[in-house]
Amino acid sequence: MFVIGAVVAGCMVADSLAARWEERIEEPCVNHILARQEIVWPLTGDTTRRLLEIWFVPPSRFRACYGAPDSQVVVADGAWIRTYVPDNHQVLVQRQAPDLTWRDSPLGDFLKVDPATTDVDTVREGRRGRLRTWVDTTGAAPYPAIEVFVPEGEGWPSAARLVDVSGNATTYTVLRWERTRISDGADRLFALDLPPGVDAVSID
Repeated sequence: MFVIGAVVAGCMVADSLAARWEERIEEPCVNHILARQEIVWPLTGDTTRRLLEIWFVPPSRFRACYGAPDSQVVVADGAWIRTYVPDNHQVLVQRQAPDLTWRDSPLGDFLKVDPATTDVDTVREGRRGRLRTWVDTTGAAPYPAIEVFVPEGEGWPSAARLVDVSGNATTYTVLRWERTRISDGADRLFALDLPPGVDAVSID
């Protein structure tokens, strides 16, 4: 659920593109990402489109707001994960695993394409750039095929497409990515203010 997925151990070299991205992400900043998410289920022919807004401070604090349909807010403060689903009038509460970080999200999957299986010049929506694809050959990855588009002259991917073992495809298009210094008010981002009458349900 958490937006912002994992770099495979042993797949990075010190001077790799993913290593440079990861080093920058690990800097003590508040990252704010606005993205468009599209999920396509080929077996049913259904498509879901929604906006996704994420704030995260490495390594493990994040807030992800998923728009309609199936709106929800997921907040992790480093100790607890709270998932609020307005339609259900409840918040699900569970302990946050110590090793859960931004890598366990689509953002980490943006980086997994290094080293890339293929890396070619292309044009997307009028912008030149590199289309980098990564294909799993072990059969163990949740997404056996991932591709990202990196616009020319930019250091970050602007889009990623992840295909799972069932053939379902999830595409993220980054609309805005801002990074600011951590301030005293940053802690408020990772607190969840709920309306009256919302039930808390432990799922541990």
